[in-house]
Amino acid sequence: MQDVYLWWTEYSNRSSKVPVRIYDGSTLLATVNVNQTANGGQWNLLGSYSFSGVAKVVVVSTSSSLTTCADAARFVSADTTTPVISSLPNVSGSVGTPYTYSVTAVGDPVLVYALTAAPSEMTIYAATGLIQWVPSQAGAFEVTVQVSNSFGADSQSFTLVVSDASNEWIIDNGDPGTLASGAWPVSNAVGAYGADSLYSKTLSATYTFSAERSGLQDVYLWWTEYSNRSSKVPVRIYDGSTLLATVNVNQTANGGQWNLLGSYSFSGVAQVVIVSTSRTLTSCADAVKFMPVQ
Repeated sequence: MQDVYLWWTEYSNRSSKVPVRIYDGSTLLATVNVNQTANGGQWNLLGSYSFSGVAKVVVVSTSSSLTTCADAARFVSADTTTPVISSLPNVSGSVGTPYTYSVTAVGDPVLVYALTAAPSEMTIYAATGLIQWVPSQAGAFEVTVQVSNSFGADSQSFTLVVSDASNEWIIDNGDPGTLASGAWPVSNAVGAYGADSLYSKTLSATYTFSAERSGLQDVYLWWTEYSNRSSKVPVRIYDGSTLLATVNVNQTANGGQWNLLGSYSFSGVAQVVIVSTSRTLTSCADAVKFMPVQ
């Protein structure tokens, strides 16, 4: 299927009804009458037609007093579309570890990829959309990728969080520094950090993660999703015995990844306590990460 366009020039004695015949080989598909007293100097769509071999556009002169213009014809695949990015980025990275993201998009004709915002030394292949970078420092970096063709453009922006594994501290369930109060059996949910995750539906049961941390720290929580998870799980954050904050997390979503609870200042022992508040809905305890704020 092809969109067929015609270009003509205007003149004082042009015909207002010029027959334009469109053929597929020797088969006449349509005759379109065009007004060449207007819309000159531009592409004018005659319609969409299916061709199986040789496409022909025939401009016919039908008057001895009025003129007919023949200038140019254009064929464009009817599948031509404005680009749309269809992939989702990996939004986490580590210092010294190569980061890649293969951006994929749909659209026709040929797509061109570019970075309009990115950290220094991050590159993208214009023809394929492959982003490559080796982070040299921790932090949050804004990235915007754009894909374009002659019919338009689409862009995608995201924040890439780079961590420094030499400074982070991760505590998995069952590690030293964990303490369960009440029943916390192993969950069948997928997406656990490490070997497995735990759950509880014992009222007031708690699961505590403790680590020696000093200074301002970003605190992250990892949980697994399950059909009966609670959408409002209280997570208490302590500096020693001092309660700094209680964050309610929705464990029906965003499982199998690190979720930032906030930034907190610790002066000794940092504690993250997950609380079970229901006998019917479950609370998950899986892993905690502390990351010094640079």
